[in-house]
Amino acid sequence: MKFLGLLVSLVMALGLTACGDDDSGNGDKGSKGGSGDGGYAQPEGPAPDLSTLEGGTTPLKAANGGAYPDACSVLSEEMVLKLLPAAGEDGEAGVQRSSEDQNGTPYMCQYFSGTADDENVGFIIVSFDQNAAVVDRAVVEDAFNSSKEAAADDEDFVDYKDELGAGSDAFFDGVKVNVLVGGMMFDVTASGTEPSKDDKALWRDNVDVPVAENMLSRLQ
Repeated sequence: MKFLGLLVSLVMALGLTACGDDDSGNGDKGSKGGSGDGGYAQPEGPAPDLSTLEGGTTPLKAANGGAYPDACSVLSEEMVLKLLPAAGEDGEAGVQRSSEDQNGTPYMCQYFSGTADDENVGFIIVSFDQNAAVVDRAVVEDAFNSSKEAAADDEDFVDYKDELGAGSDAFFDGVKVNVLVGGMMFDVTASGTEPSKDDKALWRDNVDVPVAENMLSRLQ
């Protein structure tokens, strides 16, 4: 079923343990009408240059002696609001859910953007693969290549190869942008509050890819 993978990702993310107290009271927010067809808000292009925004050049370093950075440190509030501008000038953004490893480092983080009257307009999920911490680099690369090969038959598959920079390999599997850089794997997923209405190309090109590119520039 079209968009099923993205819907499953969002349901899983929404069910994760909160990353600290969520003082925005956003748990039951609905969707917001905006620039998309039928009043549904889609991300607006062109994509923002995240390097010019708060946190856009802050290095992403492995946290707590682990193999990957804190997933909840990847995006600032300004970044989220620029990536999901349908929230409006008085909108708010922040972390809604996260999942942590045994050292307390968030390896998956869901960011939200919402209006001033508590309506969500979209989500961005950043997830690092924990396998890099416990297996050889060759094993991580084999897993990435296997996933890429399996996704190649999807009608929405895009092979970015090394186009995102930093010596990375990347592809879009129809749901998320998957990235391999060094011995690290991560992925970026973005969605509105009703995934079945999403124009996947808009979310991919105006949110997923810019976030992945910015992350790669900061991992150097």
